[in-house]
Amino acid sequence: MSLAPVETAQHVAVALQEAHAREDVDRYVELFDPAATWITSRGTLIVGRKELAEYLARVMPGGLAGGSVAYRVAHARPAGDGAAVVVIEQEYRRADGTLKEVGGRHRHTYVVTTESAGEWSIVAGQNTTVAADA
Repeated sequence: MSLAPVETAQHVAVALQEAHAREDVDRYVELFDPAATWITSRGTLIVGRKELAEYLARVMPGGLAGGSVAYRVAHARPAGDGAAVVVIEQEYRRADGTLKEVGGRHRHTYVVTTESAGEWSIVAGQNTTVAADA
């Protein structure tokens, strides 16, 4: 892998957060491999950029409702040649800065691959809602 797993993880987190904060569906989707798989926090399986774009177009625009979202790397490790497993903690905050009680925290697990030029893409992901008492 041309980037170390932790460095790759930081790039992934920053890029996802920036796209999400702008509610930029197109940019968010570009971060995924064309045939990527994604499982939503409600268990829906999404395959490919087209399905991901359709799903995000329904849930992302207006989803922050004047609040914010933050992504933080919780874990990263190599997963073979040119791949890493990246775990990102996601928090949704209201406009006043307080954490949303319901659905305010999520944990995303991604499999990220890199090309020889160092470009990375997400090939698989799972979003899990974190219970308030976790």
